Amino acid sequence: MWNVHKFGGTSVASAECFLGVKEIIEENLMADNVRLGIVVSAMGGKPKVTDLLLSAVAAAAAQDDEKMSEVLEAIRRKHVTALNDLAILQQSTREEIRARIEQDLEDVQNLLRAVGVMRSATPQIAELVSGFGETWSARILTALLRAAGHDFVYVDARDVLRLKGAHHDRCGAVEWTESQQRLDELLGKLADERESEANDAGPSSLAEERQQRGSSPRSSSATDDDDHHGALVDSDDSDDMIRNAPSDEKPPTPPKKKKNGHHHQKKNNQVVLTSCLTTSTTNGHYRKERSSWGAQAQNQNQNRKKKSSRSSAQLVITGYIASTVDGAPTTLKRDGSDYSASIFGKLLSATEVHIWTDVDGVLSADPRRVPEAFSLEEVTYEEAMELAYFGAKVLHPKTMTPAVEANIPLFIRNTFNPRGRGTRIGRATELQRKSMMAGFTTVDDVAVINVCGTGMLGVPGVVFAAAGALKNAEISVRLIAQASSEMSIALAVDAKRASEAKKLLTEAYEKELRSGEIAAVDVVQPCSIIAAVAQSLSNDAPGRFYDALGRCGIPLVAAAQGCDERNLSAVVHQADARRALRAVHSAFLSHNVVAVALVGAGFVGGHLLDAIAEAERMLLARFNVKIRICAIVNADVMALAEPDETLVRKGGEPEIDLADWRCRLKSAATKSDFDGLVGHLLRYRSWCPDIVVVDASYSLAVAEQHATWLQHNFHVVNANTRALAGPLDLFETILLARDAAGPVCYCSESCVGGGLPVIDTLRNLVLGGDTVRHVECVISASMSFIFSLISPASAAVSANGRQDGSDALTPTNGAAAAAAFSRGGGAACPFDEDALGGEAFSGGAFSTSSSSPPMSFKDAVKRAWVMGLLENEPFLDLSGQDAATKLLCLGRELGLALEPQHILNKPVDGLREILTDTTHKPKSTHARLFRRQYVLWRCGSRRDFENGGTDDDAENNNNNNNKDESGGPFA
Repeated sequence: MWNVHKFGGTSVASAECFLGVKEIIEENLMADNVRLGIVVSAMGGKPKVTDLLLSAVAAAAAQDDEKMSEVLEAIRRKHVTALNDLAILQQSTREEIRARIEQDLEDVQNLLRAVGVMRSATPQIAELVSGFGETWSARILTALLRAAGHDFVYVDARDVLRLKGAHHDRCGAVEWTESQQRLDELLGKLADERESEANDAGPSSLAEERQQRGSSPRSSSATDDDDHHGALVDSDDSDDMIRNAPSDEKPPTPPKKKKNGHHHQKKNNQVVLTSCLTTSTTNGHYRKERSSWGAQAQNQNQNRKKKSSRSSAQLVITGYIASTVDGAPTTLKRDGSDYSASIFGKLLSATEVHIWTDVDGVLSADPRRVPEAFSLEEVTYEEAMELAYFGAKVLHPKTMTPAVEANIPLFIRNTFNPRGRGTRIGRATELQRKSMMAGFTTVDDVAVINVCGTGMLGVPGVVFAAAGALKNAEISVRLIAQASSEMSIALAVDAKRASEAKKLLTEAYEKELRSGEIAAVDVVQPCSIIAAVAQSLSNDAPGRFYDALGRCGIPLVAAAQGCDERNLSAVVHQADARRALRAVHSAFLSHNVVAVALVGAGFVGGHLLDAIAEAERMLLARFNVKIRICAIVNADVMALAEPDETLVRKGGEPEIDLADWRCRLKSAATKSDFDGLVGHLLRYRSWCPDIVVVDASYSLAVAEQHATWLQHNFHVVNANTRALAGPLDLFETILLARDAAGPVCYCSESCVGGGLPVIDTLRNLVLGGDTVRHVECVISASMSFIFSLISPASAAVSANGRQDGSDALTPTNGAAAAAAFSRGGGAACPFDEDALGGEAFSGGAFSTSSSSPPMSFKDAVKRAWVMGLLENEPFLDLSGQDAATKLLCLGRELGLALEPQHILNKPVDGLREILTDTTHKPKSTHARLFRRQYVLWRCGSRRDFENGGTDDDAENNNNNNNKDESGGPFA
């Protein structure tokens, strides 16, 4: 039984890599008790040996002898360095391989001198020279394994593998019959050599073993049961004893020998090993003797296994190279070493073929573009071919053909992670994967040629003419799509041949173009093909695929689906390829990644970032969402997570660490700039397709940017009421941008209702044709809470509906709050400073006793602040402006063209002077204390607000903070 393992160039790039391969073979492969065929590529690294050899050919053809010599010296130095670093090799072995490499390089140099004379290199010369790298690496690996005590034999694939119809630009077909015959002859010759070696070593080994034991065969045969498996049977003494035994004491007849030499007998339908015993008789002629036929048979079987193992040499085979049926050297072209492994797997009737490379298997997507990509445990042959065709780092389709024909499973494994499972490629009937989708991949540098015109309607042969014109020029069409109206077709070709293809199609449709039947032949480039691959696409797969692209605002150039339901392809602009790939990958195989840019890192914005950091694991576990902070902006500076290619290649992604976002923002040197922020988000979108901008400021300048963000297809979460309650033309501009954005979301629920879906509910009612005639609500939660604390107990409504105030766990209703706030039907009245006083409330936020006195206004406001119920600007709540703003938002959502002056709001006289007028000196002690606490609140010092402060500090802080809110764009 054979297993084939192929090690690529990165696996044998240095002496350290060679030793790693040796360890893999010893630890992971030899234990399987199978014969191994090791296919090896030329040494990799930078640069690769094969590339160096081809560059030497090119230098010789250009008569650049100096460069040719430098390249050959680099090749020699690379191999000699690896040999010198392999200390396990004996000096004689090292010198032998070095001499062989030197001789080959001399032959190559002589050949290249002839190339220089001819000033051109034929494809045959290039193929001959490029194949030397595999022979050198295979010899080094063979010597290394033999030095470790393993019986491996070097095999030059050119002596075995025969191709027919080989051409310089394509690989020939395998001549299976001749190749199989040559391989069988090689294996037979190796078996004969090992058999001869075993026979020559057999007698001397037996004599040496007897001498070491120091005992006669008879005594050795009389060992204990536990030791009889190591006994040596002297057949001559045994025969004499049997012949001299009395007739009535003859030992049992041994069982018949089978062809394989084992002694068997059937018992209960089971084949068992038996033993014959000669026991002593009562007359004492013979002592107890044991002669085990079964043990002898087992020893013979063990010797046969040893002999078989000696004759079962392991193979180290050169990859990539072969010979034509005429014996001329050739190569297997692209991915030739992988192809060699698959071919020899079929020739050896291998049970498995393992391809060792530098990745952990077949990945669900390119990890350089999708950091969430992972290694697939298994894929089918068909899926692997689809992924390989569209550029995934997996086997080339031709590589798998021999394995598919012989039904041999292939394994893609990582040389640098040998204990990893890798990816198994096998039949569809063996597929046990839970996910429908296998993976996603892209093909870049594609051009789409569009042929359209009314004259194409119902005209037969239009597609045939286009395909025929491109076929004659050997231009491959990667994708074709045709409208059902037959008025347009789209052909995807390599971008480097787009101009040639356009010229050919223009000539093919020359008549139609002149007559106007075909309007034009246009080229759209550069483009990329995004391909989804599955064994069988489900019914909802196309919808989810295109929906993922649509949600990210990615336009399609063309689309097509395979009739076998294994491939779904979309052509997009190359600039959108990265985020398109991430979008579809998230829709099927990984979590959704959302990039968040926060504008306004104040009290509300800061708590939002802290909440995201705390809920990160919960969001990923419950909602399959991962949030990355890509920008934090305040009035002066902005911290940006700039895209880093190096980080992405290592599997990371640019983001701001929420553990120290305050330090990051404090040390930021980039000045706040709206255009700079948009440019950053556009660059970042290539890494993350979903961008969300959160406006947690209270700035009109920031609100004016909402329409721009929506036009760039950024989702906007708005906590800035000025966007909804500012100038009416700004509100209408935002609405138009929101409606035109399509799948982009504009969420403003935090402006009204504290995040409850109030706005969305009203909007759906209006869209459904309903007319909203009345809206009743507690418009200001903070003021409702404050009034519930200062109202008499009889005005509070308990949770069970009683009016006595007992168990009152809810604040007063909206009507009572409005009455208490307006003080007599909305008429303005002087503010009584003494009303700020009163007895301090000690029973908590809600009264549970009808005898408890109401809380003072000062203490009620303090409690509302401690609980975080008040707005950023306290006067907005206390003066009723916040309630008026929310009413304005609701009215506009209902379709009313309201301006701020349309909302009637009559704040209490005297309150503004106490809170904001620094020249006003309150007469009441309660009023002075309330102003001091209010000013401390504005300064953002919760602790000072709770503990109090000096009047001088309060006045100074009020002077410093009482500034115009339009002083900065992010104020």
